[in-house]
Amino acid sequence: MTWTPGDVNVAQKKGGLTSIASTLEYRSQMPNVIIGIDKWMKGNRSTVEGMLAAICEGGDLVKTNADALKQAATISAQVYGEQDAAYWEKYYRGVQEQDKTGLTLPLGGSSVNNLADNLLTFGLVPGAANLFATTYKVFGDVVVAQYPELVPSYDPAERVMDTSYLLALANRAAPAETKVAVAKTKPQFKQGEKVERVVSRKAWNIRFETGRAAFTPEAQRDLQKLKRDLLVASGTLVEIHGHTDNQGNPDANMKLSEQRAFAVKKWLEGQSSVNFPQGRIRVFAHGATNPLVPNDTPQGRSQNRRVEIVLGTNDKT
Repeated sequence: MTWTPGDVNVAQKKGGLTSIASTLEYRSQMPNVIIGIDKWMKGNRSTVEGMLAAICEGGDLVKTNADALKQAATISAQVYGEQDAAYWEKYYRGVQEQDKTGLTLPLGGSSVNNLADNLLTFGLVPGAANLFATTYKVFGDVVVAQYPELVPSYDPAERVMDTSYLLALANRAAPAETKVAVAKTKPQFKQGEKVERVVSRKAWNIRFETGRAAFTPEAQRDLQKLKRDLLVASGTLVEIHGHTDNQGNPDANMKLSEQRAFAVKKWLEGQSSVNFPQGRIRVFAHGATNPLVPNDTPQGRSQNRRVEIVLGTNDKT
């Protein structure tokens, strides 16, 4: 795991850097938060709100004002004691460069948060999910599973999170400052487009009623987990590929696989219209044409009745 200047140093001095996952696609892995002692923060609310307001205002200036970005780059060079302002501005924007081995790869690329971004992150916009809480749970569960002796449990998100400071800022702000432009903040497919660079591919055994596109009660657990995974990967496009086994009529299977994929799409969009806006998800139907395993056993047919989720971007580079 690395970020600038680590990625640039490795690329220029050694080469061979490979991107497995990036915060360009997994944007909510590094939220803009203030970590403090709850008792002190409540006793010094005006100080905390002032610091939060400065962060949001500074982020908005960097987003919209070239001089502010140059000033932020100058400060970064001074704080980190490395390179100059031009370097930090360049890699803040992100570039495609050749590394020492001649491989062309993306380097840098960053972002800042204003008030609207933070309201979206914490699910304080109508129709939005709490990305912070979702990411906290997903990776909290990973840590518990991998290090059960060191971290046998963790506090729920609602116990470690206090959004009252952010809400206070929102209540004092002008409406334009809190408006979230979903179309600009979420990746969307263009007409006829598909994922060009795959970030993740996974088969989900979401259970449907026999011969229908209706979910069984058991499917809800897998659907909730799928939603959490896709919320964490908030910077990705989503392809939903429907598959069936080879039992029955091929044309009917093709139609059924499409209906089931659309059922998953509709469920996700109904759960969070801001995080799953129209255009982020595309559906593909395959019927029985792409089996994972032979269909000659009940177990094999069960594996082939699946929904495959592909995450990625439409950036061909």
